Amino acid sequence: MQQKLQGFSKEHAQFSHAEIVFVGLRKEEVSLFQEPFCNSEKDFFFSSSETDGGVRFMTCKPKKGNWDFTEIEVSEKQYSDMLNEAIRLNGRNYGWAGIFFAQTFNYNLKNSLIARAYYKVFGKYFGYFCSETVVKILSKGFGNKFSKSFYKNYEVFINPGKLSKRLKEFLK
Repeated sequence: MQQKLQGFSKEHAQFSHAEIVFVGLRKEEVSLFQEPFCNSEKDFFFSSSETDGGVRFMTCKPKKGNWDFTEIEVSEKQYSDMLNEAIRLNGRNYGWAGIFFAQTFNYNLKNSLIARAYYKVFGKYFGYFCSETVVKILSKGFGNKFSKSFYKNYEVFINPGKLSKRLKEFLK
């Protein structure tokens, strides 16, 4: 099964946004889609966007020249693992707190005491930003080797440009 794993938007910088594209996915395969975006019977984009209310599935017609797609083949198990992780994350908030701590203090909130305390008090998790969502989904399909190759030198934030470059290096 061939799957386009990632699209990078070229709207504001070399790459300002990252998405995973689940190719050939039918709406009835997943019951958690947000309306009205998901009316396609083909390709579903998955990421996190403040504009769209956080982590979500959606369909779109990418503007020609604004996107750069990286395609790789994955097994059915990898596809299933990544899709199930996307379904699990769907509906989470956008990760403003994560971006703030990562950019300001080079600190990853996700596995911290702060995150656990936040969950106990508010009953929900911190949100995700786009490139963080993409790395999380791809790591589910390719394991720790994949995520460790992305976060080098104790980085906690990877922007869409770095993500694109490191994905291409990983696929070599």
